[in-house]
Amino acid sequence: MGINGLLPLLKNHLQRKHISCFKNKRIGIDGHCWLYQIIPYIAEDLFYNVPNKRYVKAFLSKIKSILSHKIIPVVIFDGDNLPMKEHTLNIRQERKQKAKQEAMDALKRNDISRAKELMKQCVNVTREMVNDVIEELIKENIEFIISPYETDAQLTYLQNIGFVDCILTEDSDFIVYGCSSILYKFDGEFVSLYEREILKKVKDLFFYENIQKIAIMSGCDYIEGIKGLGVITAYKTLKKIGSEGLLSFLKQKNLDENFLKKMENAIKTFNHQVVFCPIQQKRINLNPLETN
Repeated sequence: MGINGLLPLLKNHLQRKHISCFKNKRIGIDGHCWLYQIIPYIAEDLFYNVPNKRYVKAFLSKIKSILSHKIIPVVIFDGDNLPMKEHTLNIRQERKQKAKQEAMDALKRNDISRAKELMKQCVNVTREMVNDVIEELIKENIEFIISPYETDAQLTYLQNIGFVDCILTEDSDFIVYGCSSILYKFDGEFVSLYEREILKKVKDLFFYENIQKIAIMSGCDYIEGIKGLGVITAYKTLKKIGSEGLLSFLKQKNLDENFLKKMENAIKTFNHQVVFCPIQQKRINLNPLETN
């Protein structure tokens, strides 16, 4: 989830604040992120298909923690799988299947401790779980939206139009989407506040203006990235060669115009993904598509 190495790079520039600082604010919550934080605690039950809806209680507990500080939560869930993300999702599923098999093997040799650790790696957030949580949100009169595709783009759009003030998540992709105010590391009391201007402080204006290309070059959910490039090396490389030198650089890496096309498609996905507008009550693009 997110861009490897990006959040650690920003860590020293995030402001630690008590959640009460956001009183009367509308906070957009990454619902799937919360569920993925919760399910490792019930992984054994999920592994054995034991009926267990403790994830609903845990989710509502986090909501009540937000509400206790007079904050208005707006919960957003993922919708359909994004075609651009198919390869990444397939890889993740293969890893989960491998972890499941290894957990079964560990049980056979009576290595219970190892099996339990592996169980945490092979569980998934299901549509049933999301529906169970939504059922309770409706009872509690909590606002929610199921995104057409990804929560990242949906919450970015909601922040752009002023529908939410901040975004609460653990996903660094929101930074690449250009979100202005993100809350990380929520522990029930405190959060780490990211503001977009931090990108300039960490590096410079070039880093700030080219964060999408840098993230794509180092690897993101929509493209594997260039082998050997992390966030810092991607930044240094792009700053040195410029966009005009990218094709030549790719050829040195035994990549071709097809990879450049994939990069362009990844940029389009970050900028123009389909989202739902609660004001117009219809699906639109995150940003308007170019006329051509």
